[in-house]
Amino acid sequence: MTDSSDQANASPRRRWPSGAIEWAACLVWVAWVAGVWIESLETVRPFVPHMFDGPFQLLNPLRRIAAGQVPGQDFQYFHGILQPYLHTPIYVLAGADVFAAEFSRHATSHIASGLVWSVWLFTLIGRRRALILAPWVLVAVLAAGPVLLSRPSNSLLGMRSALPLLVAAAVAQGRSGSWVGLGQGALTGMALLAGTEQGLATIAAWFLAWWLGPKVCGQRPDLRQLGLWLFGLMASVAVVLGLLTGGDLAAIHSILHYNLILVPTDQFWYFGAPPNKLLANWRDLAHEPLVLAAALGHLALLAVVVRDGLRGVLKPEQTRALLLMGLLGLAGMATFLGYVSVPALVPVARLGLLSGLAWLLWRSHKLQSAVRVAIASPTLGASLQAVATAESGELVGGREFPTAIEAAEPGKGDQQAKVDITGPPSLRLVFWKVASLGLATILVVGLGVRLSSSLAKPPQLGSKEMTWLADATREVHRVAVKGQLPVWSWYAGLLEAELGSFTPSHDYIIHGLGPKGRPEYLAKLRAARPTVVHTFRRDSFEYEDWLQSASWAIYQYLLDHYRPLLRSGLSQLWLRTDPAETAELPLVAVPWQEKDGEAFAKLPQTQTNRSILEVTVHYRAHNPWKALPLFGKVQRWLFTPTGADNRHPVALPDWTDTWTVPVFVRDRTRTVRIHLRSVGLLPGTRLTPLSIQVRERSLTLAQAEVFFGVP
Repeated sequence: MTDSSDQANASPRRRWPSGAIEWAACLVWVAWVAGVWIESLETVRPFVPHMFDGPFQLLNPLRRIAAGQVPGQDFQYFHGILQPYLHTPIYVLAGADVFAAEFSRHATSHIASGLVWSVWLFTLIGRRRALILAPWVLVAVLAAGPVLLSRPSNSLLGMRSALPLLVAAAVAQGRSGSWVGLGQGALTGMALLAGTEQGLATIAAWFLAWWLGPKVCGQRPDLRQLGLWLFGLMASVAVVLGLLTGGDLAAIHSILHYNLILVPTDQFWYFGAPPNKLLANWRDLAHEPLVLAAALGHLALLAVVVRDGLRGVLKPEQTRALLLMGLLGLAGMATFLGYVSVPALVPVARLGLLSGLAWLLWRSHKLQSAVRVAIASPTLGASLQAVATAESGELVGGREFPTAIEAAEPGKGDQQAKVDITGPPSLRLVFWKVASLGLATILVVGLGVRLSSSLAKPPQLGSKEMTWLADATREVHRVAVKGQLPVWSWYAGLLEAELGSFTPSHDYIIHGLGPKGRPEYLAKLRAARPTVVHTFRRDSFEYEDWLQSASWAIYQYLLDHYRPLLRSGLSQLWLRTDPAETAELPLVAVPWQEKDGEAFAKLPQTQTNRSILEVTVHYRAHNPWKALPLFGKVQRWLFTPTGADNRHPVALPDWTDTWTVPVFVRDRTRTVRIHLRSVGLLPGTRLTPLSIQVRERSLTLAQAEVFFGVP
């Protein structure tokens, strides 16, 4: 409550905008909107996508939604089922085509970034000051691009990490009441649906902050607030999934099972396998200074927040919010237990920047008041005077747009002195107004010219992409069989959009996860009998070697029922044909030896050059840490061929004890061995083969050229 004296001294509310600085801010808001439009337009003028990732992770589900398909029933979405729906409005408004999907991918990410920064500025310095400062900050963030997660990455990191930051901002508001708890729970539920791993981290961080924050501040955790939060979380998940699926309980169960069970099951051994970089031991951390710095930074934040909370420097809601953000940062570091990726540090860095800024402002009332007054002051000189006064004395009050600063004069105890920050009009005031309006006008005019130039260019594919799409489409049309699925791509995208077809399973082969996911993917492939299968070239796409090793049963079916049709760019098209009548060679048992904790075996010589040995390993993975949540799954069980054409070691899953791996033998005279070992951060683990069996698969000349290249 504000007492009567404060109300009497408070400056009257003014309409916004009402001054030069505020009008300049309005112009910069316009400039930011133009910048977002330009950045998004230029991604499709021309559109040069990665043919195997990023852009089509949105195009495919957006096409399915536009066609009336139901999530959980007709398709799954790997990065959180809510993501494609968040991108749908702009996708529809932009034309609902390939270019609209890419435009929406960028524009939605920019808007989410702007929302995060604006909400946090509102939380830290108030609404009116945030309206002035936010557009300048957003233009800077837009210019920084991927550094501050304004642009999307191939896995929508910016969008997936936006809602957790809004949850933290809601906590920092410090409001009370039933609707607050319900609202925080609802936001947390939305964060879960918009990004599984980010949502789970938010749930854990919110609960720990709810429990630890009051204890640090000498209070008791509010059980009623916990109950309201849990109810809001579950209600939001239920309502959103009900709306998306039309209330289909089977579809809702399928979505939850896929995102909460199947995705985590394969997160480490599958996606954390070579060629992705993984932490083979604790010494590897010394070679990752950015990872270490991020982890230590968030640990330091937690330490100082606990210290300041115990001392009463921070308010309870500020303590909770900073604890939540520090814990979120540490949870974000868990991704590096899967594999080390510098782009994955970006959301952690943005979180650290925001939490560090919040801690500085909340901890120092002098700095907070100085910033508030400086932003609200009508002249640059007054802003500098406000900061100087804060350095020499303690600012008090903090009213909206004050005309004076109340500062404790040094040497006079608690006596207060008012320092005028307005002063008479002067050249300094004129200069500051002209400079602000001038810079804002330059931004608007410059970006307006650039926007008109971007709008004049039609959206189109890059020249290589257009050539590839024309060649592939022509071949598919040439061999198409009426009534059959025309094409099935390992990574669906441009070709399916051009043909107007949908894959009857996951759009990406890598999203068929878990013990049942890959067999179901193969079963649907067998049932569909597509005329053409679209894969990638092993000699051009680094991850094709990984795909073959992790999904060899699917490639076995491909080799038995398809022949190479067209090689173009990164792609390889296969045409369905009658199965070749070749005698299957028997399985041959191979003895193995063990030395220094590593098992190895020498494989038999192949009958021909450019052949494939299908090695089936029956193994036992000993892991005493397996029961630990998250950390129990970080160990890798590596199968490493030597003397062969395999480019990388192969990771074996921990949910089975039998796996088949292809070993590519170019020269039959070379000695080929396989090595089995446990790699990772957990001590006391061991990989032991129980049996090793080998079968040779002979290849036709055309097939050999696909796997080994033209001799």
